[in-house]
Amino acid sequence: NSVNARRAFIIAMVFVSAALFALMVVMAYFKDVIRSKDEAEQKLDCWCLGEIHHERKRVKLKDRLRGRKQSILITHPETGFRYVATMSKLRRRVEQHMPRGKILMVTSVLENEGKSTVSTNLALAMAKKYERVLLIDLDLHKPACQKVMDHENPQFFTHDVIEGKVALKDAVVTDKLSRMDMLFAKRCDARVTDGLIHSQGLVTLMEQARAHYDFVVIDLPPMAVVPDSEAVMEHVDGSLLVIR
Repeated sequence: NSVNARRAFIIAMVFVSAALFALMVVMAYFKDVIRSKDEAEQKLDCWCLGEIHHERKRVKLKDRLRGRKQSILITHPETGFRYVATMSKLRRRVEQHMPRGKILMVTSVLENEGKSTVSTNLALAMAKKYERVLLIDLDLHKPACQKVMDHENPQFFTHDVIEGKVALKDAVVTDKLSRMDMLFAKRCDARVTDGLIHSQGLVTLMEQARAHYDFVVIDLPPMAVVPDSEAVMEHVDGSLLVIR
């Protein structure tokens, strides 16, 4: 009896592929991840202040050729109404949980979860209501707020203020459209960053921001990467965890 090797190989591959697909489905179903608002509140033991739906980035042809990505900002006319409304709702819920607070820190667990985009847009949403709003990029390992705002290089950065080289009022830059003040960060060496986060200069920066602004949003690095968020937590009034 002759054996059709090609037919036997195809049948075997079909069965193996089906088995692997079924295994992937089972593993995805039982994987310990957060898929909904209820799971977030249950597994993290915290309040879920909102769900931000995916907003597709609109990249123009010339930006695509240059390898540039357009940030998602609520001040852009091309940003969807649903995204803008979600940020406004998030602003109100943050205010409800911080009735007398001024300083909010925003972080995430891992990288690329959207914390810098959320920090920037939440600060822009606050700027629509409050007269003096400050956005501080305190991610000294991988800063992104300047890139999100698509702003040119400033003269001074966050570490300059912490080290006492310049006053806060002289280091901030103001967004022309929203009138929001911004303090951008520059990537620093890991050995220098730890000293800056635990220095008296950071305490002074927090005190100055609290005294001169109605609301302050701080963008911090992911918690699973560096312990900066735990060190800054004692100086703020509330914390927001962004989860993808």
